[in-house]
Amino acid sequence: MTMLMRLAGVVALVGLAACGSDDDPSPAGTGGSAGSGDVRQQAAAFAREDIPCTADADCCVVFDGCRAEGYVVGAADKDKVRALLTSASSDMCVNCIPPMIQVACGPNGTCVGQKIECTGSTFLQEGYADHCGKLSLPADCAVKPQSVPWSPGLEVQTILGCGE
Repeated sequence: MTMLMRLAGVVALVGLAACGSDDDPSPAGTGGSAGSGDVRQQAAAFAREDIPCTADADCCVVFDGCRAEGYVVGAADKDKVRALLTSASSDMCVNCIPPMIQVACGPNGTCVGQKIECTGSTFLQEGYADHCGKLSLPADCAVKPQSVPWSPGLEVQTILGCGE
């Protein structure tokens, strides 16, 4: 949104940007604005709890480096989501490193994403990059137990970000 402001007799054209999915409340594809929020909303629509899978390779994670989030998506949608996030505005980026994410086909036949934690000095570059299927984890790295979506009482996360 662009706003015209008058401060002490000076006129300034100010661009306003919102953050996250609140940019445009309309669902993707319903005629919402073409702003960066709409592009991210379109990408988020691919990250669902019900993505069917039969193998780990059917599940992928695509990262939005600007917003430090990983989108758990199906392999068939990975390139579409990458294109959407690449075209998104880099306004309002967060100052945060995205979590490392492991993706897999869960026991209920749907894709799940789990945060990876490493102890010591291990840096797992692959965990921060778009990928499909499970990563081979070094001995000092493991998925966070509390992020296992199929554990009783835990909510499924389809978009994982820093600080969550």
